[in-house]
Amino acid sequence: MNLNATGESKAQDGSAPYSSSAAVTPQKQETTTDTNVSLETSYIGNKNAKKFHYPDCRSVKQMSEHNKDYMNCTRDDAIARGYAGCNSGNP
Repeated sequence: MNLNATGESKAQDGSAPYSSSAAVTPQKQETTTDTNVSLETSYIGNKNAKKFHYPDCRSVKQMSEHNKDYMNCTRDDAIARGYAGCNSGNP
């Protein structure tokens, strides 16, 4: 890069001079916060024991199919339905 008589820089190949007034300003990255994001999770409740589990919890494999209550809700909703979190998976 070379400086000409006016103090502007110029590429060695003679291309257009670089102007410091055309400085590149960093662009802001938009961060979106979606207030409608649901924290619902799939749980499987045991109707008899009134415990709820993550679907991959080892206790679900031991549960009879007719005792399973498939829920897609928040943890607080499962508790409001009368269920408590299981001890092994700690949902």
